[in-house]
Amino acid sequence: MQKFGLQTNRSSQHSAIELEIAREQASALGRTGRKLRISLEHYENRRHDLLSVSEEKSLIKEVSENVWALILQREFLGFIEDNMTWVRENYVIPDAAIENLGRIS
Repeated sequence: MQKFGLQTNRSSQHSAIELEIAREQASALGRTGRKLRISLEHYENRRHDLLSVSEEKSLIKEVSENVWALILQREFLGFIEDNMTWVRENYVIPDAAIENLGRIS
């Protein structure tokens, strides 16, 4: 029997390869989120130090790259709407990092 074009008992019929793909996707998303969290912690720990302009830019660039990577990873997995909103709700992203998104330097 089909409902909305899907078999109703499909969830119990996943093959081993489908489960492995799902595990890897979840793992990749988790790694990307951890990288962002670590770069944010590094930025927060260092921003109170007396940093040169280039050091601060480097920290902001690292955060921006990790925000961008998380947004892309979410899109690759099918989360195609409101990714920036989700990231900003779940992580405290400095405004300078948001302004730097997508810049090539």
